[in-house]
Amino acid sequence: MSQHGDGSEYDSSEEEEELNPGEAGGREEEWDEWNGDAEDADEDVTKSLFGSERLPNPEAAMRHDADKHGFDLRQFAIQEGLDEYGIIRVINWVRGEVAAGRDPLPALAAGGKAAAGAAAPWADDRCLVPALEDDALLFYDFEEVAAEAAAAAAARAGTSGGGAGAGAGAGAGAGSAELARLRAENEALRVALEAMRQEFLPDELKEGAGGSGGEAVAAAAGAAAGAAAAAGGAAGPSGSTAAAAAAPSGGEAGAEAGAGAGAAAAEQDSEAAAAAAAAAAKAKKVDAAYFDSYSYFDIHREMLGDKPRTEAYRDALECNPGLVKGATVLDVGCGTGILSLFACRAGAARVVAVDGSERIAGFARRNAELAGFLDTVGGPMSVVSGKVEELDGKLPVDKVDVIVSEWMGYALLFETMLDTVLHARDRYLRPGGAVLPDIANIYIAGASAAAGGLGFWRDVYGFDMSPIAAAIGEAGRGQAVVLDVDKRHVRTTTARVRQLDMCTMTPEDQDFTSEFTLELLPPQPAAEGAAGQQGPAAGQQGPAAGQQGPAAGQQGQGEVGCIVLWFDTEFSARHCQQRPVLLSTSPFQPLTHWVQTLLTLRKPIPLATPGCDAPGARVISGRLSMVRSKAAHRSLDIGLTYRAELSDGSVIEEAQLYHMSVTAPA
Repeated sequence: MSQHGDGSEYDSSEEEEELNPGEAGGREEEWDEWNGDAEDADEDVTKSLFGSERLPNPEAAMRHDADKHGFDLRQFAIQEGLDEYGIIRVINWVRGEVAAGRDPLPALAAGGKAAAGAAAPWADDRCLVPALEDDALLFYDFEEVAAEAAAAAAARAGTSGGGAGAGAGAGAGAGSAELARLRAENEALRVALEAMRQEFLPDELKEGAGGSGGEAVAAAAGAAAGAAAAAGGAAGPSGSTAAAAAAPSGGEAGAEAGAGAGAAAAEQDSEAAAAAAAAAAKAKKVDAAYFDSYSYFDIHREMLGDKPRTEAYRDALECNPGLVKGATVLDVGCGTGILSLFACRAGAARVVAVDGSERIAGFARRNAELAGFLDTVGGPMSVVSGKVEELDGKLPVDKVDVIVSEWMGYALLFETMLDTVLHARDRYLRPGGAVLPDIANIYIAGASAAAGGLGFWRDVYGFDMSPIAAAIGEAGRGQAVVLDVDKRHVRTTTARVRQLDMCTMTPEDQDFTSEFTLELLPPQPAAEGAAGQQGPAAGQQGPAAGQQGPAAGQQGQGEVGCIVLWFDTEFSARHCQQRPVLLSTSPFQPLTHWVQTLLTLRKPIPLATPGCDAPGARVISGRLSMVRSKAAHRSLDIGLTYRAELSDGSVIEEAQLYHMSVTAPA
């Protein structure tokens, strides 16, 4: 056994696969070649929702359930106006009911109206947790079904009174508006669904999809819209002819119906174009607000005052002359120009600093001039204002040796600035060039509810104000919360859930799902309390498997009430051979302005606590998904499923979604 940089233990065989992905990938490919045919033959086999029958594929299973049990899943989804997210819930709910020996058909027959004012029994987010392992129905593409359901819902909303004349026209108008609203809502929900769906897909299916799940959904939606428009335009004349031939006495009505279908298709196409234009305008507005937020000095004062951050970049640039001296360097998102100034001081022959904020780029230019490094006074540094993606042919260099950028956001991937860095890499970096930093890792650990700072409200000058704590906790359950976590509140070992290589990754690699296992830390003897609170040695990210946890004799039963997420970035020996550098945002390391990100659990997990007879868990397992939001530009969606078996045999199993957003002013 060895230790990760995060302090957790692992087998050396696992390390070989982690540190030699090419070799590991080769071994996996050989296995796939040998075993792939057998796996492909089984992966589509689908179990009936209501019985033990196993059908060749999801289509066959849905036909079987419709014929034998009178339940057509696709028609039910259309009838109930379900999006893909809702269909997944129904599947898992039905399987859970059948497994528990209950008949789900009466509730399905009642639809969402089983009880006045009550939500459908499958509406709970717990129904996102798969009831059947490797359920092929969860992999099925319900995109067209969800679109048809949305259209049916819009049609129902648009025919609330009025006949075939002016009333129908008004209804169609209302239906179009409702359809547009439902589409926008479905797009927002689809992002959340994609985070959950990607948890259940095998790796080979993800690769087969040609990129991230979010992109596949967007591509399918675009193709469907185009096909619908084309079909509508073609169906108008032929449809009217067919109607006239089939019903001579109603020829005019048939022609009108065909013309109406063509007009509806044209209107739908126009709406789609308008929606796309609105989305682009909104994204541009968000970008403007994003860059504007970096034009003010407070945020730069905070970043420059973050010593672990700034000194890591300084050391990587100034302590590796073999990399920087005489090199051409591109600084992406230069801000005040500090990284470019480090590169100039390290002896770079040419430095190009780019920032999307014209105001802050102007100050970077003045800072370089004061330092004697600006090109207009004979120095090596040029400053350019604009988005890197829009500056092709406008930079003073065509290729660079080194790209440096401080692109990291909260939870590493928030704000999605990494896309810009990867664009710069692909457009400007010479073969064999360096990206600094070149490796990024995301870690998680379980922490007590006190990590969220809610304990303050339980004793305010002797008064219990816990209702406020409960309200804050409830409000934060759908949002990822950014705050400084006290290392003493960490209750489990650490798991690395993602590693990104800046030199080889694609933008789609930012969207991922990873399985994890967290183990309860052993209690810490009271006599060792002071020493044990110092955390791991420099370079470690969290508690090692043998590191002491909370002090023994602590009051009450321990619990994990949230998942703590943090990251580190490496300026590795691949490029920084003279002095590799690690920048960590771990709660066990000096504080940075990124602090940590907290995911509050809907149902806290009680822990097996010495001296406490209440049932508790020793291991928490689950999946974490992170997806760039398709509904909100520069925002991030996080999906979390977790499972813990308590000492009495009971199980806690939940699925939750979280959002981190960048918003523009209205």
